[in-house]
Amino acid sequence: MAELRMTHRHATEDELRQLRDNGFAAWLRSYVCYISYPRVTYRDDPWVTVTQINPRGRVDGTSDDDEPLQPESTSNAQAVEDLENVQLVENLTVFGHDAGVHSEPEAEVGGHFEGGQKGKALTLFFTRPQSTTPCGLPISTSDEVVNVTATFASSLVGAITFLESYWKEMCSNIRNGHVSEWITDLSCRDAVTNILGGGNSELADRIEKECNTKSWEGIFTRLWPKVKFIQSTVTGQNSQCIPMLEFYSNNVPLISTVYASSETMFGINMNPFCKPQDVSYTFIPTLSYFEFILADEGNKGEIVDLVNVKIGSYYEPLITNYYGLHRYRMGDILQVSGFYNDAPQFRFVRRKNVALSVSLEVTTEEDILKALNNATLVLKSSDLVLMGFTCYADISTLPGHYIFYWELKSKTISDIVKLDNKVLVECCCVMEESLCALYRELRSKDGSIGALEIRVVQQETFNSLMELAISQGASPSQYKTPICINSSEASAVLESNVLACFFSDKSPTL
Repeated sequence: MAELRMTHRHATEDELRQLRDNGFAAWLRSYVCYISYPRVTYRDDPWVTVTQINPRGRVDGTSDDDEPLQPESTSNAQAVEDLENVQLVENLTVFGHDAGVHSEPEAEVGGHFEGGQKGKALTLFFTRPQSTTPCGLPISTSDEVVNVTATFASSLVGAITFLESYWKEMCSNIRNGHVSEWITDLSCRDAVTNILGGGNSELADRIEKECNTKSWEGIFTRLWPKVKFIQSTVTGQNSQCIPMLEFYSNNVPLISTVYASSETMFGINMNPFCKPQDVSYTFIPTLSYFEFILADEGNKGEIVDLVNVKIGSYYEPLITNYYGLHRYRMGDILQVSGFYNDAPQFRFVRRKNVALSVSLEVTTEEDILKALNNATLVLKSSDLVLMGFTCYADISTLPGHYIFYWELKSKTISDIVKLDNKVLVECCCVMEESLCALYRELRSKDGSIGALEIRVVQQETFNSLMELAISQGASPSQYKTPICINSSEASAVLESNVLACFFSDKSPTL
């Protein structure tokens, strides 16, 4: 301001501030690495039509709007071959699984269902069990709720399992018209008391009737009978929650609408009716400046723009958002599954650098989830439901082998989980059959990989794992159980709660 005062001695303080802000904006524009997309007026127009731009320098072309621009070709975009020398790359892979997250804000999907737009959405903001009150679920609007929404599928499962433990206390609170005495936060007590508006025995009896049953199968549709769909992230790590949500929801459609992160929103699911395993997201070019690092085998760190991705190829997204100045390396691996008009569609495959290996094999997150999905099909024939899992490669013994920690519960209301040895051994075998050819060869021929093991842990073990992560600084709202663990403290929590161990009893076929 002092320098501006010397140059503009007769300017007022407001005028000097305006000059300062304008100068900063001009400086920022010279460093921002994107410019606007032209808007598309007609449906048949291509989504990506642009003027020339240098994505890592000054703007070489102009447009009429103020939204990010994607280049139509790479003629003016010089790809950086050596990523280590790119100073404006923010590498999110070093922060672990929670750095790039998939969030699901409310989307306009109700129009796809009859009656889907004539009711309310129940949105669950899950943090952790200890901060949730027994009156946290607005059951009183049960006749109006047409969809249930949460950012992550794991949040929905956490909310329902918490209700499963505390429904009696919640019914007591509703019947008496006030919350339990152990809730000491005055603002919380006042807010919930105002919502209750006095005792409601009729509502308490109705909830008690649905909850006090032998099984909680279909509890979503029993508590909220007009629910048309459940909206949440069910891709990536959250795909392990699909069997549980199907059990609790009586197979109500699971809708995964948006692919987004803390840094930007990427795209939307144009086919909300598809099965969770078939979800692809159509990238919207106006949301950020998108580049992609080729992730196929044998690549040399080649960077391509959104318009130059090829169907079937694998990429890691590299984004520059509206804040500019930084390019974020997201750490997700995506596969181009198709196109909507000219906009590429991507399938979420896995997080980068999430893998198991005890010999020469590399088992990716995608391989692990595929094996898990096949094993849950075996569980359907039993009285058991998989509530959570994680795994690691144990090389403390020879030969090394994969260990999966499973938390199971009974489909019926019971504190005792009866483990079926035959079923769980079959799950081990099915998982091995689902892994890559090199794993099966090393397991069957060379004997350099030992039998896959499932260790069943006590109920609430994965809640303890979450508490450990939160105590070490993890975000409660974005926590997801890691698919692979490498923490000695997390291993100690799991090992202290092991109930039984099961091994594959035969080698996988080649």
